[in-house]
Amino acid sequence: MTQGVIFAPGEGHTPVSLFDKYTETLSFIKIYGGKLIQKPKNLTYQNWIKSEIMRSDRRCANIIKLLFSALKLRVSKLTAKSLKLVDNSGFVHKRSKSKIIRFMNFNKEIDHEEFVKENVMLFLPWRDEMKMMTSANELFVNNKKLIYEKRSEFVYDEDFETILNEAKTQMQETTNEEGYTPNNLEVFNDSSHEGDIAIDLTNQKIINETPKKEKDLC
Repeated sequence: MTQGVIFAPGEGHTPVSLFDKYTETLSFIKIYGGKLIQKPKNLTYQNWIKSEIMRSDRRCANIIKLLFSALKLRVSKLTAKSLKLVDNSGFVHKRSKSKIIRFMNFNKEIDHEEFVKENVMLFLPWRDEMKMMTSANELFVNNKKLIYEKRSEFVYDEDFETILNEAKTQMQETTNEEGYTPNNLEVFNDSSHEGDIAIDLTNQKIINETPKKEKDLC
């Protein structure tokens, strides 16, 4: 029969998560020797950790344990205000401060497909983006009323935007008309040919009316 000696009780049982059972005891084997310790009653986790650190090192030089405890305390506070996901993949919590979410605001008539995807992503709950994208049109049609109700809380004056776009288009068309030159006319940019049309026409008339001198035939 083979016998073995265990020098480090708890060896190989290092916890994976901060919230595994006996995580402090198993994470710091050199301090606790793999033995379980009882958390003092009527003492918060923060004060208990302070006491443990001071007991093992009066100078509080055991930084690893200090950081470990601080991280666990921080995560504990966050999870206390959060909801755990059904598949245990993480937590979600309600935003305490309002935040501006910028989006492209695609035109419904020009980019209808992108408009549908964008509104489904913004105003309907979803988890799997790829799955949501493949059924975006169906989700949009089935939840159109809800989407537009939520959209109205964030997108204002859509009619004004339409009017503005029409005005820009009309201005652009007017500019194009002003800059249009018919093909049967020529435009000269040479400054040496500048002149007054009325004066030029008058001079031409004078030249035409000047009697020609008759030449002697003999």
